[in-house]
Amino acid sequence: SSRRRHTRCLSDWSSDVCSSDLNALRAQTTPSAGGSHLSPSQLASVAAIAERILPRTDTPGASDVNVAGFIDRMYGEYLGPAERRSLVTGLTELEKSTAASARKAFVQLDAAAQDQVLQGLATAKEPATREFFRQMRELTVVGYFTSEQVGKSVLHYDPVPGRWEADVSITEVGNRNWTR
Repeated sequence: SSRRRHTRCLSDWSSDVCSSDLNALRAQTTPSAGGSHLSPSQLASVAAIAERILPRTDTPGASDVNVAGFIDRMYGEYLGPAERRSLVTGLTELEKSTAASARKAFVQLDAAAQDQVLQGLATAKEPATREFFRQMRELTVVGYFTSEQVGKSVLHYDPVPGRWEADVSITEVGNRNWTR
């Protein structure tokens, strides 16, 4: 039941239960070097994919907020059997195809080559391949935007805002229209 609820909420953004469940999951996810559910090579591939989807710019990247650890936890505790199969099969096929074409693992490719591989996944004719990329992109985005660091430094989330002022110039609040 708990797993179904978490799986459902990944596709139902309007659910209040979803928000609280993801916040609880994020709070329990601690950064670690190794995964507890995915193999080290799978976790490395997940981290590389997530970093290409949300790379570091003037904001933190996926690796800065341990999105791979979030995906590992989702895989081990919240995804259903079909979603797990899709993720593992996708990672296996990704490694097979990069080994055959470039004679390297995905994580050993340079950024441009990784981007080209991911673009191929996103536009593949096989539904399973497109589904794997969609799943990775969705898990990456959810893991990234539910992280505390992104909430504070990118989204500027203020859990207990100050007093409400009706008509304040945006320049008075640091050019951020949702926080003070």
